[in-house]
Amino acid sequence: AIGVSASNLYEPSVVTIYVNSTSGKDQTGDGMTPQTAYATIQRAQEDLPLVSNSVYVIQLADGEYNLSSTINGGVLSPGLGRMTIRGNPTDPGVVVIRGAGAISAFDFWTPTFVDLEYLTIDGFHQGLVAEVGAFVTLRNVVIRNCDEAGIALNDGHLIFHGTVDINMSGG
Repeated sequence: AIGVSASNLYEPSVVTIYVNSTSGKDQTGDGMTPQTAYATIQRAQEDLPLVSNSVYVIQLADGEYNLSSTINGGVLSPGLGRMTIRGNPTDPGVVVIRGAGAISAFDFWTPTFVDLEYLTIDGFHQGLVAEVGAFVTLRNVVIRNCDEAGIALNDGHLIFHGTVDINMSGG
């Protein structure tokens, strides 16, 4: 008889990339440890392959991350690959991603699988845009002070876990 057990199931590898807005360095860091963290989320995302079966965790240290451009895309997944951007599981309010109000924080499209966990998104035009075919999981996330929309859903898919708090300042 053919059976499936935990020992013969495919488990994706997990790669953690560390980011610290205070002590990280985009030019000399390698993102492989908290001590050699990058300074920006954008730099960490540059390390992600276009297509992968692995899970890439961008681990954010406590602090504020000012985005000058939208975080786009993610990991295209033919199987189990995904990108996770993770803040502080104990207090999502101590990891804040801030914008200038003129851009979206995140814009994901097909076929990407993305998790946003334990963080606050603050002061963007749109906090999150989920385009056609994107699968985005929000886990204990606060989205606040967005001019147009906390979440803009354009045929994407959203999954909510824990508390997701959306507070708008404008339209």
